[in-house]
Amino acid sequence: MLTHRLYRSGRLPPYPWIGTLAAPILIATLLLPSIRFGAILFPALYFIGFPLIIAGGAARTPRFPRLCAFLGGMSYPLYVLHQPILSGLVQLLGPQAGALAVIEPLLCLAIVWLAWRLYDEPLRAWLRRRFGSPGHRKPDSPPGGQKVTAPR
Repeated sequence: MLTHRLYRSGRLPPYPWIGTLAAPILIATLLLPSIRFGAILFPALYFIGFPLIIAGGAARTPRFPRLCAFLGGMSYPLYVLHQPILSGLVQLLGPQAGALAVIEPLLCLAIVWLAWRLYDEPLRAWLRRRFGSPGHRKPDSPPGGQKVTAPR
């Protein structure tokens, strides 16, 4: 949230090259043994690495904006619901749950998509109408709310 607000306010300059660091940072997190380096690695990732990745991504124009919007919309419902859905399936199906390893993720994604479209989006729209959103800006508007004027 802090990285997003700093970028949106114009206090975080757009450095698109930072986004190119995303792959090496993520690969490094997977290659380093977490037991030995966990006390140093995880705080460094949470407070330095991941904010840099977010800052780099914020400064880029996506190549596939509809796909990015879809994945962004699905991310929070997936984060919130995947564990209860999969745990419920395991309890419901018992030992046969492992046999459905392909169907479980697809079912989970379908439920998450329904929750996003039928609950999350309507609720957010209602909250925006009800309480307003003074800090909200359209994705294609410049950071900091600056007005763009045409040259004379």
